[in-house]
Amino acid sequence: MGLRRGQAALTRQQAEALAVHVGWSWEELLESNPSLPQDLVLALDRPAHRSQVQRAAQALGLSEADARRTVGYDLFALAARQTGPGHHIAWDSRLDQYFEAVLDE
Repeated sequence: MGLRRGQAALTRQQAEALAVHVGWSWEELLESNPSLPQDLVLALDRPAHRSQVQRAAQALGLSEADARRTVGYDLFALAARQTGPGHHIAWDSRLDQYFEAVLDE
């Protein structure tokens, strides 16, 4: 349901499974995910958060790119449910809370 509502992004594993049924490549399916807010993408690229993404990738058994996508869409969906569209969101503090929970830091 989250995929249908645009509240969750298609993962690589889901895209690979779905691709055989819809006649698209899994890469095309991943590219059809909605774009993340630019300020969230920039926050994920900050050195402190990049190292957290790398540790989360190891903890979750994902590539760094898949972990970045997963973290970004998890946070984006949660923020949209909590604040609604158009509100300023403090991504850095949300990222810290997310990684505290995922990495137990």
